[in-house]
Amino acid sequence: MKILETERLLLRRLAIDDLDALHSLYSDPDVRRFIPDCPSDYDATREELRWFVDGGDPAHPGLGLWATIHRESGAFIGRCGLIPWTNDGNDEVEIAYCLA
Repeated sequence: MKILETERLLLRRLAIDDLDALHSLYSDPDVRRFIPDCPSDYDATREELRWFVDGGDPAHPGLGLWATIHRESGAFIGRCGLIPWTNDGNDEVEIAYCLA
């Protein structure tokens, strides 16, 4: 399901078929440097992906992470979206992104 489309990018809901590409992204040393708590192995990546595919946080159904696709090539280049976050006791929405 398409979320947003620009001249160069397509944002869509994550799908189980994104597992290999997402795991590859999370395995990149530069990604791990900036997002050290991202899933560190294939099974943990699958568990996170299933959570988002199944709808994510039921208290915030409109939020979540989405596949980021390069429109011209159709390549999975990352994930981005809006996720609920608590910061210093305040409920907030964080813009989250991870791009290859």
